[in-house]
Amino acid sequence: MVKGVGAGVRAVAIAILAMWVQWAVAEEPESFYAAGALDFMHINNRSTVPSTVSSPSAGAFLLGYHWTPYLGMETEGLMGLGQAQSQVCQGGNCTSAQVSLQSEGAAYMRLEWPIGRFQPYMRVGAAVTRLQTALSATQALNQSERSAAIGAGIGLHLDAKRQIYLDVQHLKAHGASVDIMGLGYMQRFGFSGRY
Repeated sequence: MVKGVGAGVRAVAIAILAMWVQWAVAEEPESFYAAGALDFMHINNRSTVPSTVSSPSAGAFLLGYHWTPYLGMETEGLMGLGQAQSQVCQGGNCTSAQVSLQSEGAAYMRLEWPIGRFQPYMRVGAAVTRLQTALSATQALNQSERSAAIGAGIGLHLDAKRQIYLDVQHLKAHGASVDIMGLGYMQRFGFSGRY
């Protein structure tokens, strides 16, 4: 599984390089975009009791490129901004714990269906997700996993360059899964003077 994800990440890196080369030689470059979002997380963690906890928030940042109005590619970085209270139980002994999303890095293919001012989309890719369950100031359980990642959402165009969007994602970490819902802002830009 890890080898497959590694090959997929290399393929995405090569595709990004090819996009930059295509942009460099094109007379009219396609649209780049950057976005930021505030996310709310729901973590299902088999290492804690209860297994399902909600962490207050996370911040996400995206960079992307559209080949066409329907197809693009993007990279995402996500950092947890809060913790959720839970417990870790072993052999009948339970210890208070703080569960948090440390970081997430992902590469996605993005499929879009523009409908007037609305832009529903779906994302499919690979991610590296890191969770931490802190048992004390010096002891923590770190959970990290490379896996497939999926997401979907809908954007609302404010104008030709700006968009707000609602997004959901599903990620995995070792012994856990993370569902994320976020509200974000997207800004399109280019280097041809059109944007």
